Amino acid sequence: MDALMRAFWAEIWGHRGYRWALITVAVFALAWICICLSLGWAGNKRWQKVKSRLEAAGESLDYFAQLPPPTPDDQNFFAIAPLNGIRDPGSSAKRDGIKKQTAFMSLPIGQTSFFDVWNRAEAPADHELLVALSQKGLPALPAPGKTPPTLTWREARAEIEKQAPILRELTQAVRSRREAEYLPRLGRHELPEMMMLMSFDHVNVCQNLATVCRLYSIACLKDGDPKTSLEASLVLLRFAKAAHGSRSFLGNLVCITHQSQFAAQVWLHLQNRCLSDAELALLQDELRRIDPAAQHLASMRGELALGANGSDYLGKHPGERWKVISGLSELIEPSILKDLMPYWLPIAPKGYFTLCKAGVVEVQYDYMLQPLKKNGLCYVEPEIARLNALLNKATAWERPDLVLEKHSMANITMVRRFAVAGANQIIQARLACALERHFLRHGAYPASLAGIDPDFRAGMDLLDVNGESMHYALVPGGRFRLWSPGQDGADDGGKFGCELGIPGNRGTTHPGYRGDWVWRYDPAATPAKDGPSKK
Repeated sequence: MDALMRAFWAEIWGHRGYRWALITVAVFALAWICICLSLGWAGNKRWQKVKSRLEAAGESLDYFAQLPPPTPDDQNFFAIAPLNGIRDPGSSAKRDGIKKQTAFMSLPIGQTSFFDVWNRAEAPADHELLVALSQKGLPALPAPGKTPPTLTWREARAEIEKQAPILRELTQAVRSRREAEYLPRLGRHELPEMMMLMSFDHVNVCQNLATVCRLYSIACLKDGDPKTSLEASLVLLRFAKAAHGSRSFLGNLVCITHQSQFAAQVWLHLQNRCLSDAELALLQDELRRIDPAAQHLASMRGELALGANGSDYLGKHPGERWKVISGLSELIEPSILKDLMPYWLPIAPKGYFTLCKAGVVEVQYDYMLQPLKKNGLCYVEPEIARLNALLNKATAWERPDLVLEKHSMANITMVRRFAVAGANQIIQARLACALERHFLRHGAYPASLAGIDPDFRAGMDLLDVNGESMHYALVPGGRFRLWSPGQDGADDGGKFGCELGIPGNRGTTHPGYRGDWVWRYDPAATPAKDGPSKK
């Protein structure tokens, strides 16, 4: 047998083509071994350095260590029967039941803006909402556009309750259960160390339900029942609390969205002056429990751990790498590497992903987590700009460890903008509640924020999200305005961006927004065609 093998290899080696083919394969194999060893050595060395920095700063990359402690069932809003277990992948029947109850909120209502508080101070358009409800199979109306809707808000409320009976259970439980955590709680065996593999069906269900709660809150308010309207609004905060518990950027974005929706509902209640002092005090207390900076920091720590775990997971499971390739083509600069990256990632050695883990964790810690820890939410913007500049400048050849970070940076920037704008909305909502309580007691608003009755100012400061004094002014008609400079840092006197006459000016969370962040009840004025211009 040995003789036959020797004869076989002698025959192969005797042919020049075979000989060069074997030499070529051997050279490539040796080169690949060298690449794997080099990347493994470089990745481990850099990771140990980054890991030592984090440990010295008291940070942990254990995702499950970032999760909040378990919530007792008697305090957990998601322990009530309709919601208990919706996070379980096996609870599709329960989730489908909720989806069925909220199906009437699909088109055209889903495209209807309830009201645009943050860009125009516009209240709900009754006719538009009632017509949309009727078009979805609720009580019939005459042909749209022919006559005013005959459906009353009392009839609309009854139909909403009929379509979504879950609303009654939610509003009955919302005051006694102020904590919220999706059930069942995440276990290590359920999370394959990668954010992309988590199931978000329960989050989508709650987002649909939140939309119905907002409509139900409006219907109850229009029907003369502010108590139930307030309770339907509070449900949004419970959804926000549960979403934040996921300790991720996505969870934080959903949390901020629900909190912004809640603040808009507060605006509506205050605009109508329909709440008692006790109900305003309840709102103040709920708003005081919200700490946007702490929320953002907690989500950033969780995302840092998920990013590290995700890189490890990709290193160990080549088959899962295809899921990130589709999002990379637009993020890698035009070069040969743009064409090679989809082929490189699936076969890259584990050491490359260790190097990526070090790069992702290091830049997120240096440019986002550390500045937030030291200076607070308002100082994150300059660091985000610096990080964007670094990522835009770094080529895949010079910084291959940042390719995956480029993939996630757009989401990080979006969440930051929502976090800052949302934090300012919460501050303004707190102050607005205090001002309304002052009005109920004294029959007038104070001349300045410092003049708010001390009983209603307890535990509150008068600073905006940027750490500057919140602007306040009384306006004709007996109401007030609260505002702070928006993303451009310019004080526009409490004007929305739409009032500045700047072509292409977008909403408050758009990166190019020009205008103030405003809480007011007088609607936006239409700017003149030759309105003012700004840099």
